[in-house]
Amino acid sequence: MTTRKTGFRRAATVPVTWPEDHEFHGLEVELKRVTVGHYLDVRHLQRTDIEEMLQEVAGALVSWNYEDADGNPVPVTGMAVDSAGVPVVDADGRQMTEAEVAVRGLDIAMLRAVFRGLVASFSVADPLPQGSPRGGPPSINEASIPMTPL
Repeated sequence: MTTRKTGFRRAATVPVTWPEDHEFHGLEVELKRVTVGHYLDVRHLQRTDIEEMLQEVAGALVSWNYEDADGNPVPVTGMAVDSAGVPVVDADGRQMTEAEVAVRGLDIAMLRAVFRGLVASFSVADPLPQGSPRGGPPSINEASIPMTPL
């Protein structure tokens, strides 16, 4: 009878925060992890690809603590509707998600900062530090090693 090894599941999301001296310190964003294939698709985006950045951030956005100017939380979890309950649609007539509407409300600097957080989530941590430094030659007497074939 074989013993089944336990599986490993990586967290489906990655938190993004900013250091104390950053303009967006205090903003906490949770983004979906993306696949290598997705990374290869978006890594080419340049500063001018604002529409694509909007789509990428909106598609990855799971939650955040962002508030509007009146201090109300900006939702990102459902389909967008206006105050009358009418679905919010884009120029093509497709209903937009709350995340898409929320991201469109960001200023360019904040959009870029969140997008950089998304791109940074693709990176791999630095390798572990090197082990102990090399020592000298082995402390074994070579004459004690048998040299005859077995």
